[in-house]
Amino acid sequence: MTLLFALSLMAKPMLVTLPFVLLLLDYWPLKRFNGDLSYPDQLVPWFRKMFIEKLPLLLLSVASSLITVFAQQEAIKVVPFPFRVANALFSYVAYLGKTIFPHPLAVSYSFPEAFPWWKIAATAVFILFITMLAVMHLRKRPWFAVGWLWYIGTLGPVIGVIQVGVQAMADRYTYVPLIGIFIIISWGGAEIASKWQRNRKIASALALSILVAFSAITAIQVSRWKNSLSLFRHAVDAGNNNGVVYNNLGVYMERTNRFDDAIGYFEKALGYDPEDTLYLNNLAGLLINANKIDKAIVYIERSIDIQPDQATPFVLYGRAYSKRGDVDTAEAYYRKALLTNSNHVASNINLGVILKERGEYTEAQRHFQTALEIDPEHAGAHHNMALLLNQQEKTRRSDPSSSTGDLPEARNSRVLQ
Repeated sequence: MTLLFALSLMAKPMLVTLPFVLLLLDYWPLKRFNGDLSYPDQLVPWFRKMFIEKLPLLLLSVASSLITVFAQQEAIKVVPFPFRVANALFSYVAYLGKTIFPHPLAVSYSFPEAFPWWKIAATAVFILFITMLAVMHLRKRPWFAVGWLWYIGTLGPVIGVIQVGVQAMADRYTYVPLIGIFIIISWGGAEIASKWQRNRKIASALALSILVAFSAITAIQVSRWKNSLSLFRHAVDAGNNNGVVYNNLGVYMERTNRFDDAIGYFEKALGYDPEDTLYLNNLAGLLINANKIDKAIVYIERSIDIQPDQATPFVLYGRAYSKRGDVDTAEAYYRKALLTNSNHVASNINLGVILKERGEYTEAQRHFQTALEIDPEHAGAHHNMALLLNQQEKTRRSDPSSSTGDLPEARNSRVLQ
């Protein structure tokens, strides 16, 4: 079980709450506690025993949590703590609302500009009321307490108190937490049905109608995922406008050669987050392709000012100067990018292309090989390496005494965009 739990954490770290879920299951439905909750001398020893047996799982949870926080340092956004708490309270209720009435669902939800005090108060009162209700019915309806605490607890690590990324909410976070709500619906529905024996046909028809309705909604929602365009345009239509949505629309437009639209979307993304270097770099790269070098350099310089230790802006500088025909300056920027990050694939490939065209084939081959060691599946690295090796073979056949340094220029080199 410990091995399987470790594998599950490697698949999705939000499962760190499993040890606590197992404690809930120990109480119900496994009923491993047969004492009286009102007597601490019975409850504490039981809890200690149940807790100790789960220590291996708990240690894995702690380790996974620390690793996740460390790995996500760059993704953690600085959002004021009171705002994060307000969003967390609102999200607990909003997820329930979207479960009962799944509209509008979107791939990414934006933060509101502000939370009205009454909305925060209402959500806090609602959560407190349901929790008190669960405690009051603990003995008679233990499934209610277990289901509710399951929902509250498993959603805790991803509710946004520790903010990672730009999303206020994410539907994918609810797959495990909603099991608790479905426990309440299942056992609560069974209890209601047992008291409604004379109207079983009506109850069955109602349940079937709900299933049909949710099936139709599911089919509609799945169609949103046809491609990136339909997915992110739906997010915009649902009112969830943010930098992530517009950036991804820009990427889609660029890949489908709709460059003017792509530029517009990247500019909208920057409107939501002017300090995001990903958006700046994407826009700069597209402007270089459109031969708008001066405008691209403005965004490259801004990206370097914000995050001077990234390699991508220097690669973009290299591409810009290559477009202008200044190969020596382009080479200098590619080398600067490699000083920043020696494992940067684009820097190695683009520098290799310049060296190959200059006739420095040994060093060019070394950079192509480095790129392939970093990313063995990279098509651009394979393409340029193949051109170089092919030219070597042709030269050997025509002149067996020739050296690699005397090879003629290999044409059709592909610079990484």
